[in-house]
Amino acid sequence: MASARLMATLSALLLIQTPFSLAVAADTNPIPLKFATEPYPPFQYEEAGKPAGPLIEILHAVCLAAEIECEAQMMPMRRTLTTAGSGVLDGISIALRTPEREKLFYVSDDVVQTSLTLFTRMGSGFHYRDAQDLNATSIGVYGPSGTSITLSELIKGSTAQMEVELDNVTALRKLVAGRYGARGAVFINRDVALALMKENSITGVVAAGDAKTIDYAFGLSRTAVSAEQAELFNEKLRMLKRNGTVKKILQKYGLTPAP
Repeated sequence: MASARLMATLSALLLIQTPFSLAVAADTNPIPLKFATEPYPPFQYEEAGKPAGPLIEILHAVCLAAEIECEAQMMPMRRTLTTAGSGVLDGISIALRTPEREKLFYVSDDVVQTSLTLFTRMGSGFHYRDAQDLNATSIGVYGPSGTSITLSELIKGSTAQMEVELDNVTALRKLVAGRYGARGAVFINRDVALALMKENSITGVVAAGDAKTIDYAFGLSRTAVSAEQAELFNEKLRMLKRNGTVKKILQKYGLTPAP
């Protein structure tokens, strides 16, 4: 089991005095921890056939500090949640802290801060300030995802309609084409939207207001990993946040570290 793999790798912590050392005995041959991720630029993406980007760099930095080997592989979020939640994988490299996510994962300390934003067509006149502004809107969102979960909470009490799409690019393109109507919008991570619009030459879309500041973290499967083991991983992440490693990686990509 993945739990046994992680315990074999990390149990040496209990035998030594250095508080952050996760050194493994020389005669052990631990199986790499497997993390799943989906393309989510600018936070993580595929480059030369391999996962890349700031969150992948930070994941590998945590594993290096813990003296454990980790592997990341690209996988659609639907499959990621099913696979990681079942314990076949050890974790996910990007997680939004929601009650639904915390049922499946031990969510680490926050890593990067961003915002969930409503985008609309240029010239629509739509601006978001509070939930009342969402009445009579049709809002596209990628899902199932942490973003779609957040939107479902945001529109409660309003007459807004949520349209769940297979990916963010589809939602943005449907917005441009007027598929969501005169008061249509897309609910999306601001940094992701800007990256995708640049990459896919999508124009005529503007930010209409930030709805929520959010932080992304790592998630370790509750099926594969114990609470104690997840905390050991988290200790190394905290160390890299304190010594500035996480901040340096994120700023290289123009992103904001989580507090």
